Amino acid sequence: INELYMTLAHEGFPGHCYQFTYWLNSGDFYPINYLIGNMGYQEGWAMYVENIMIRNGGLDKASVADLEVNNFYGYVSNAQMDIGINYYGWTKDDLWDYLDPDHMYYASDEIDEVYDYFIAIPGTILAYGVGDALFMTYRAQAQMSLGNAFDEVEFHEVMLKNGSRPFDLVQQDLIDYIHGKGYEYNDSCYAYTIETGRQPAPLEYEGGDADGGNGGNG
Repeated sequence: INELYMTLAHEGFPGHCYQFTYWLNSGDFYPINYLIGNMGYQEGWAMYVENIMIRNGGLDKASVADLEVNNFYGYVSNAQMDIGINYYGWTKDDLWDYLDPDHMYYASDEIDEVYDYFIAIPGTILAYGVGDALFMTYRAQAQMSLGNAFDEVEFHEVMLKNGSRPFDLVQQDLIDYIHGKGYEYNDSCYAYTIETGRQPAPLEYEGGDADGGNGGNG
């Protein structure tokens, strides 16, 4: 697996190219949908299938786990940085403190560039991190709800069939699908609950006003 493999998964098949081709060929859309869409849904799907393609890349389990965790949590962490800087008003020192204790992903001489990047495009990276987390959460909830009846192809059809839309509608489609199969919807798990056997800890932000009164830079 290399960078080209991941780019093809994200931009091509089964990412954006497949995503839009599948939906547009279904015929079940309004003309306005040619012009507008939901970025979180669109980028979330492309990030989600990157994770799935890592699992299908022919690597050993340890390598799959390492690549998938790095890919997923890298974007989720970037989404947290976006919120911290543009909503909670983090300073560059706050950003560096957030990256403690390992100063993951970025070196000290990159902080200025990273900080300015998030200020320049506030909210953009959220589509990738939050979207990926929600798709992985829906997959975990479908697996927990259906057990051995979970079918990956059917799950993907539910995610794709109604095209680019807000996540509350995506979730409702999943709920209807699970109920239609005679099962109760289990929403007690989140992304990677099944793989790790652990529930994620609540997010905590430091720096700025924890109640959002700071306003931020966005």
